Amino acid sequence: MVRPRLSITPEAKVRPDAIKEVEAAAEAKKDQISKNKELTAEEQAKAIQAVTEAVQNARNAINGSDTNALVGTAKEAGLAAIGAIQGEAKSKPAALAAVAQAAETKKQGIERNAALTSDEKAEAVRKVNEELAKAQQAIKDAANDEAVTNEQGKGSIAISGVAETPVARPAADRVVEAAAAAKRQEIESNGKLTEEEQKAALAKVDAALAAAKEEIKQAESSADVAAKGEAGKAAIEAIKAIEDQAQSTKDLAKAAITQAEQDKKRQIENNTQLTREEKNDAISAVEAKADAARNAIDAAKKLADVQAQEVQGKADIAGVAETPAAKNASKAAIQAAAELKKAEIRNNGNLTDEEKAEAIGKVDEAVTKANQCD
Repeated sequence: MVRPRLSITPEAKVRPDAIKEVEAAAEAKKDQISKNKELTAEEQAKAIQAVTEAVQNARNAINGSDTNALVGTAKEAGLAAIGAIQGEAKSKPAALAAVAQAAETKKQGIERNAALTSDEKAEAVRKVNEELAKAQQAIKDAANDEAVTNEQGKGSIAISGVAETPVARPAADRVVEAAAAAKRQEIESNGKLTEEEQKAALAKVDAALAAAKEEIKQAESSADVAAKGEAGKAAIEAIKAIEDQAQSTKDLAKAAITQAEQDKKRQIENNTQLTREEKNDAISAVEAKADAARNAIDAAKKLADVQAQEVQGKADIAGVAETPAAKNASKAAIQAAAELKKAEIRNNGNLTDEEKAEAIGKVDEAVTKANQCD
């Protein structure tokens, strides 16, 4: 008896379909991982390897399952394992955090920099943010761990290297310092001042300069700083060594000499014992003494020296002699002639005593009249 042959060939479908579905999910996951820019090449490779291992594990589980239900369970487990793989981004987030911290540290330093104005701080912070953005983009675009590390280093250096250059305050300081230097030069070259007056005036300059610098330091914006610099300059330039130069020690001393000179000249003019020539000579001597005293006062450095020269000048002026030489000589000659005449009268034997007395009286009258003549 010949047995009939059956042409039925079983077709395996459940397992192949399950494996295909798992493999499709794996390819999609790999594509997702490859496109994830948050991952470096090394992190992508690691994640793709994890997907490959999950696929192999799913295949083994599916192939080892005997029933459709177990195959389905193995497939779902494989799909879940593949879906759970996301790739762990460590390199780029760490680098981004590092440059962000570098930027924050730099900004804090800028804010604490008292030499900068609010405008200069804002500009420096803007540049920090600019460098931070460049570093962040470079890190995000880096392909592998090494490139990420390099970009982090470059970004941190660029951020920390943002200049904190104070411009407004130093410029304002230079304005007031130049004004102070010019005012000091003016005071020190003023020969009409004593050393004490110069010292007091220079102290005013130093105080004004210190006040101006403090105002500059406290100003916030660059505009305010510049305004404080100009105000400080004006205040320094307005300083006067002495409010009224005529009241300076030297000028007062010279004024006293001039007064003594005028008083002495008036005294000479009123001296009736002097001839015109003698008055002129005495007045010339007074003027010479007064000029010498004024010159000595100008040359004096200290207050005590000025005072001493004033006293000496007054004494020299007062000491100018008022000697009526011509009139004294004339009077002496008249007196001598009168004495001779009186002797002649006394020796005249032809005269009586009364006649002699009368004649001598006339001689005395003549002498008196002569002496009264200028």
